[in-house]
Amino acid sequence: MLFFDNRAFENYWFATGTPTFLINLIKEKKQFNFNQITASGALLDSYEPDDLDIRTLLFQTGYLTIKHIDIFNGIYTLDYPNREVEQSMTNYLIATLLNRSALDSPVPVFDVKSAFYQDNIERVIRIINSLLKDVPALLINPKNEHFYHSLVHLHFRYLGLLMDSEVHTSDGRMDAVVKTDTHIYILEFKIDQSADIALNQIKNKLYYQKYATENKIVVGIGINFDTEKRAVGNYLTEILIQ
Repeated sequence: MLFFDNRAFENYWFATGTPTFLINLIKEKKQFNFNQITASGALLDSYEPDDLDIRTLLFQTGYLTIKHIDIFNGIYTLDYPNREVEQSMTNYLIATLLNRSALDSPVPVFDVKSAFYQDNIERVIRIINSLLKDVPALLINPKNEHFYHSLVHLHFRYLGLLMDSEVHTSDGRMDAVVKTDTHIYILEFKIDQSADIALNQIKNKLYYQKYATENKIVVGIGINFDTEKRAVGNYLTEILIQ
C-alpha cells in the first residue's frame, strides 16, 4: 500500500521497526554473516528462551527466508528474502561493529564505490585502512579475528548490493566482487597470511572465468590484513582478463 501511495520502491517493511533486540543479540553472539547459512528443521521450529539461536529468531521474525531445502538430510538453507532487507540489516550490523548511528555507517562504502569507478585501487586500500582504524582494538586482537573479517565483509557486501555484484560460484564463494562500467574486481581477503595466498586462490579456483563473456577487464585483488598493525599488511593486483 505504501508503494502505491508513494509510487516509489522503498524498504517499507524494514522501516516499520528497528530490530534493536536482534541487533543486540547478534552483537552478543558475535555472528554477522547470514548469507546462505544452514539450519535443521527442528532448529527453525525451536522456542527456547534460555538458549536463543540467531538463525531461529531471524527466520521466525522474517529477516531470513528459506532458499533451499535438502529433503533427504532435513537441512534448510537460509538467506535474506530480498535486497532491501539485506541492505538495511547490513547497514545496522556495520553500525553495531563501529558503535555508530545506522544513518552514518554507509559513508565509507560510498567512498570505496567512487574509488573503484576511478579504477583507483590504492585509494580503496587507504579507505579500508581508515575504516579499520575506527574499530576498537579490543575487537580485532588475534582471538577476535571474526570481528575483523566481519567488518570488511559487511562493507563489501553492502557495496555489492549497491553495485549489483554476484559472489557465488560452483567452486566456492568469493569474498567480494565489485562491478563497474569497465571493470570487474574480484577480491579475496586473508588475515595474518599473505596477499600472494589470497591472489593465488582467485586464480587457482578460476573465479574469473565466470566473467569471461562480459567484455570487461577482470582484475584479481588479494588483500592480507595485519591484525597487529590494524591495517592492510599488503595487497596484490593482477589483470586476469584483458
